[in-house]
Amino acid sequence: MFSLQQMSEIMSAIPDPVYILTRTGRYAAILGGSDSRYYHRSSNLVGKSIRDVLNEKKADWLIRKINKALNVDYLQVVKYNQTGDDVQEVNENKFNRLICFEGRIQALKFQVDGEDAVLWMTSNITMKNKLKEKVSSRRETDALTGLWNRRYFEQAVSQELNKAICDRCAVSLLLLNIDDFKLIKDTQGHKAGDSVLCEIASLIGDCTRESDVIFRWGDQEFAILMPSTDLVRAANVAERLRKTVEINRFKAGRKVTVSVGYTDWYFEKESFEHLISKAAQSIELAKNSGRNRIECFR
Repeated sequence: MFSLQQMSEIMSAIPDPVYILTRTGRYAAILGGSDSRYYHRSSNLVGKSIRDVLNEKKADWLIRKINKALNVDYLQVVKYNQTGDDVQEVNENKFNRLICFEGRIQALKFQVDGEDAVLWMTSNITMKNKLKEKVSSRRETDALTGLWNRRYFEQAVSQELNKAICDRCAVSLLLLNIDDFKLIKDTQGHKAGDSVLCEIASLIGDCTRESDVIFRWGDQEFAILMPSTDLVRAANVAERLRKTVEINRFKAGRKVTVSVGYTDWYFEKESFEHLISKAAQSIELAKNSGRNRIECFR
């Protein structure tokens, strides 16, 4: 068996902090939290109320979670964020960056100083979340150009079309296809082809707005989703893109042209699939009409 001194040292060595919190939100005891990479010293909180430390909104949220754990009497797992704006006191615990936590809350079988209480173990999951976001971003972006890939396209389009329905505003879609791209790769190699793709991706960014969403659609094709954009503006952007590529001096040392198809979405009548179909037909029309041109499919 461990002595009381040993038990105290064991509890202090726990990397993550463990709070004993009463129903009203008072810090009755704080154990662990020895990992200084992720946690500030918090022993000075003992005896204080959550409301003394955090702003009203954040304190109310934490106290609701404490009471829920006490009322249901089984383990509660919650995730929450915290910034310096959530902290009322100006001290060494004040911080500016966003920190993400996971809390595991278990009701205690006994009262603490005459109040029901919970054990709340906190884990800093900020780095874990950043890693997940990084992995997710890699799945949804094109490794060569850094643009969103086709995998992300449906999700982004769905969000923008739902917003367009609420706002009752126009949405346009452009497809840009590199003319004779296979010939470029066959005559100058894949490295030259990759260089052309990256340069065109950069030119598209120069010709569009921050609100427009650009995708690597296929091997030689790009898609540009343009919120709050009618057919007239879409045509202007399509022509600007075509001209910009035509006059650009590519590192591959040859002239490159593109065909651009554009269309808009009638949100009261058309499905998401219909928008894609119209854009695909518009690019086919541009290709079949001689290339290095823009076309609209109505």
